[in-house]
Amino acid sequence: MPNSNQLHKGNSRKAMIFSVEESLRRLKTDYIDLYWVHHPDNITSSEEILRGLEDLSRAGKILYAGLSNFPAWRVSRAVTLAELKNTVPVAAIQFQHSLVHREPEADLIPASKALGLAMVTWSPLGGGMLTGKYRKGETGRAEGFGGNVFQAENTAQRTKILDAVLDVSNQLGVSADQVAIAWASTHGTIPIIGPKSLKQLNSNLNAINIELSEDQIKLLDDVSSLVSLDQNRKILSTDNHLHGLRIA
Repeated sequence: MPNSNQLHKGNSRKAMIFSVEESLRRLKTDYIDLYWVHHPDNITSSEEILRGLEDLSRAGKILYAGLSNFPAWRVSRAVTLAELKNTVPVAAIQFQHSLVHREPEADLIPASKALGLAMVTWSPLGGGMLTGKYRKGETGRAEGFGGNVFQAENTAQRTKILDAVLDVSNQLGVSADQVAIAWASTHGTIPIIGPKSLKQLNSNLNAINIELSEDQIKLLDDVSSLVSLDQNRKILSTDNHLHGLRIA
């Protein structure tokens, strides 16, 4: 992940080498199993990113590489370049995915499956919205992020999504967070959880024991479906990191 120091952040070889050295020092270890390039910048080319990862691999400091929050076309390009140049493989990608953020199903998920990449997803609970806690008056991220909830229940569709999650949780006699995580897992992804207490941790982990029926999956799929693929493409095309051919 890019270092916060202005001289050492970004995706350049220098920044990656510096960040890895710092991580190894903090972790008190000799190597990192899977090193994530955590976010694309708007400068560094895919070729330089791969050269930096290959340098780290040859030095024995990382075993595999992963790309986080990169658009699908850049992931595909990086994987192809790594294969052609026989460098350290891009083994996994990370992206946001949940019942209230399904855009990756249009490109990142099918691309990952076609390329054989592991998929790690963040915010499977939609910033806490899918737990239903904000309806109960709990603050959570609403307080911790300056009053800005990442996925607020501020549209009719999101209200219907949460209603469906709570309906399924009542059917199964489990908590809403377990339903949301179980649904996310049906896409072949590995959801990242962010519990703040032991109780939340145990609840999140129990999602692995939840088996949703076909009818329950269909209910959740239908209520959370994207309005249209065309709209989804429009959303993706406005990504700030896609502006300019120099980042190819």
